[in-house]
Amino acid sequence: MEIAIIYIILGGAFWELAAILNAIMDTLKFHYYNSIFYTKYGPNNAFWNEDLKGANPYIIPGTKYKVNAWHLFKSAMIISMALNGCFMFLAGTYITYLPYKILVVVGLLIMYGIRWNGFFNLFYNKILVKK
Repeated sequence: MEIAIIYIILGGAFWELAAILNAIMDTLKFHYYNSIFYTKYGPNNAFWNEDLKGANPYIIPGTKYKVNAWHLFKSAMIISMALNGCFMFLAGTYITYLPYKILVVVGLLIMYGIRWNGFFNLFYNKILVKK
């Protein structure tokens, strides 16, 4: 049971990271000009400014994948969510008593929703905005 708790904590860390990466993506997409990225990189940086994505010269050879900040953070968010799923699956294999499994799943769904919203809003509304 102790190993399940470690897996749940590790999965939670990747879930929180995914929320932070999503906040960065939304900041780049919807509030670039009022963000710390604009302050640091300016209006004409096609890597960071999602409005200039058509001007971005960085494309992975042999693909149409444009390498810009939004796409990199999106990829990292998907990887982070997949790692969360792996750790949650591993945690579930160590919890064998069905009523505990049900309690853990319901508790984690509620806790993960609160944590996602908390971390997303903290970064999107407080940390990533221009002061």
